[in-house]
Amino acid sequence: MRYNDVIYLISKTIEYDDYGNPIEKPIKRKVYANRMRVTTSERYEAGQQGLKPSKRFEIYSFEYDGETSLKHKDTTYNVMDVDERGDKLQLVCDKDVGT
Repeated sequence: MRYNDVIYLISKTIEYDDYGNPIEKPIKRKVYANRMRVTTSERYEAGQQGLKPSKRFEIYSFEYDGETSLKHKDTTYNVMDVDERGDKLQLVCDKDVGT
């Protein structure tokens, strides 16, 4: 498979302004991924818990550092599940409705 979809893994850091107020800053890293299909059984099982998985991406394991969200084509997704498969892993995501 070709890794021809660009995603941005997003982690967050806390910085402080001049008054000591915490400000959450996103840090984005560009990664190439394979977009994969979310299976019907995954949708069903997640639906039982009130979740709605909408995307699945495969990346190399060494590229993932515990990020909790990602961006793909101007849409932000929350990482719901990480499925490790040897030197690759799959990120199951749901659309972030807050953005």
